[in-house]
Amino acid sequence: MNFFLRDVWKQSKIVFAFFILFILGTIWTTVYKMEITPFFLWAHYSDKEVQTGKFHRVYIKVNGEFLDLPKLSRPTREMIQLPTEYFVQLEERSYETSTRHVLRKYLKEKCSESFYAKLENRLVNKQSDCEGFVKWLARYIEKIEGTKVRKLDIGTCDLVFQKDRTVKRVNEKPIAKLSGGDVVLR
Repeated sequence: MNFFLRDVWKQSKIVFAFFILFILGTIWTTVYKMEITPFFLWAHYSDKEVQTGKFHRVYIKVNGEFLDLPKLSRPTREMIQLPTEYFVQLEERSYETSTRHVLRKYLKEKCSESFYAKLENRLVNKQSDCEGFVKWLARYIEKIEGTKVRKLDIGTCDLVFQKDRTVKRVNEKPIAKLSGGDVVLR
């Protein structure tokens, strides 16, 4: 019968010492409830999952009806949902992003104003980009749904799980609206 550690000892004492130290270190960190790598995250599975009951989500209404994203294929759903979530985050933060902060902190004083303005214009979104995004989203939804988008609403809401296992939307907060070709920000 072959034993792994005995074979390692015969082949290389240094590798054997590494394995022994790793095993002892893992045991020591487990005893003292320290987590050393994602693979050994035992605490992740140790508690029963508790429903929070409330989730903050982005919504999209097309012609007054909520867009049913789960019925779409995953790539199509992500093509709609991910940019829309990013757009809502930009609106909520007044277009202050970490990229803009880093540019301002490290480059603004080191280059000319015109170069900095061009660089910032190319690297970060600004509020004037909002109209283009909302119109793009309307065209994309028209293409996948096969229906004319006369009115498009983007906003956030809270999803609250009811005792009867249904979900209720509350605290709707509109972010942008497209109606008659005009984009209105809230």
